[in-house]
Amino acid sequence: MDDISHVHRVNAVVSAVKARPEGQKISIRKATPGHQLHNGGWKRSCHRVDVSSLDNVLGFVEGIDRAGAPTLLAVCEGQVTMMTLVRASMARGYIPQVVPEFPDFTVAGLVNGDGIQSSAFRYGTFTHTVTELEVVLGNGEVRRVSKATDLELFTFVLESYGSMAIVTAAVVALRPCLPFVRTQYTAFSDLDQFITAFDGAVRSQMGDFLEGIVYGRRCYVLISSSFASSQENMRQFDPKPLDVESGEQYYYQYIRRVVLGGDSRNFKAGDPASGVMRPIDVIPTESFVFRSSRGLYWMLETHINMDAMMKYAWFRRLLDRKVCDAMKSKGFESNGHLSPEESQRCVVQQDMGIMLKRLKEGIEWVENRLGVYPLWLCPVAAKRSLKTAPFYLALHPEAAKCMADEYVVDIGVYGEPTVQPFHHRRIVRALQEFVDAPSMWGVCYKPKEELVAAWKPIRDKYHATDVFVGVEQKVTFQGEESEQLLNEGPIFAWRLVDHHGWYWWLKLPLIAAVVLYGVAKVIGVLWAYCA
Repeated sequence: MDDISHVHRVNAVVSAVKARPEGQKISIRKATPGHQLHNGGWKRSCHRVDVSSLDNVLGFVEGIDRAGAPTLLAVCEGQVTMMTLVRASMARGYIPQVVPEFPDFTVAGLVNGDGIQSSAFRYGTFTHTVTELEVVLGNGEVRRVSKATDLELFTFVLESYGSMAIVTAAVVALRPCLPFVRTQYTAFSDLDQFITAFDGAVRSQMGDFLEGIVYGRRCYVLISSSFASSQENMRQFDPKPLDVESGEQYYYQYIRRVVLGGDSRNFKAGDPASGVMRPIDVIPTESFVFRSSRGLYWMLETHINMDAMMKYAWFRRLLDRKVCDAMKSKGFESNGHLSPEESQRCVVQQDMGIMLKRLKEGIEWVENRLGVYPLWLCPVAAKRSLKTAPFYLALHPEAAKCMADEYVVDIGVYGEPTVQPFHHRRIVRALQEFVDAPSMWGVCYKPKEELVAAWKPIRDKYHATDVFVGVEQKVTFQGEESEQLLNEGPIFAWRLVDHHGWYWWLKLPLIAAVVLYGVAKVIGVLWAYCA
């Protein structure tokens, strides 16, 4: 962080912070898209601080990670993307301990919002792998903080959604890697047997990566992966996460169709899965860590809702191009006619943290009340968290609940509910009350006033309250609603509304009329020519 050019770039950020007009809050301007689902309209009234030049890997040093183990550390500026960091570290035979799945996630974005991947059962969340931060406070002061030097500020900057400071650099712990990742898939038709196997694999720290996917009420898949030096004459699959022209199968499709030999309708209808379908395959390491980015896990399939078409490479190629363009322009924010809040009426987009010992209960809750498939199961080593610090628990006593078990499992619920009626305000609020660690990825039902009051003392202390926008404005909160709103269901024909607008029923006949007119003209010309 002592690189001269880095210091100049940080000084430019400091100058921009100090140039903030009186009464205006600060928001950053960056080169990469945003990755929150929520409406970013609040940014329009902010003083924008450009941080896009802070995109360099400054170097690699020997050090220790948050668990005290010696390893190589990467010193990164805040706007370094995961893809940049992965490639730079792999050139040295290393990879970040946790690589959240989208290549254009930035280090600062993950520090502020956090992220996980299937190595989290060993290393925790991405923020658990950060050993030091450089931040610019609201008064323009530059601080370097770590667990050893300033535990309080270090703890509260992590996962603060940019409401505490601007992250200009971070030190990220790495792990040794190899060119390939070898995977074993084990499928279960019985939930109890799956839970036993999943629990055993997590607690025994089996492999380098571990996750599960639930494709249906009788289809549970345990996925255990480890680094490999070569293909070893095994089947190779490359999901090509950055290639929008290949039309290759999405990773979840590959497992469902090639490994399990089924499709979404079969498994949702209750077809069973059993045994080890394909014990071994290999994926290039870079492709493996970003394997679910194309297709946005399976949210793309949810929004398109065309199972038959999703089987074809030309259709996936068309979708990938459109998604790539949409992500460049607006990121995860709504790219259609529905706002993020309106979309929540139709699909569930929640990450719910539940203790490993309650995993069966959590899966059954989602199956019985939502019926969303697939579900992503990602175990996380909660013991690496700093959230047990006394000053943090004083503001957030509920954080201690997850520490009752060494592991928390993130259940990624991304899809359209099949259990009806679906009243999103009632059911998602009940979901967030049921779990041990509700996230702020989707609509959040934590009391807004309670959250503001809890964060105010620490934000006041570090000059953030009057300078940075609070979490309560950045994340969609729903407070007390009328009975009518609580009974509000999905939007009729929501996919058509999202694509064509609220008056789709007028637009589609008009489009059809234009197409028919064109066809009639062509037929007329051909008829005249033949005559």
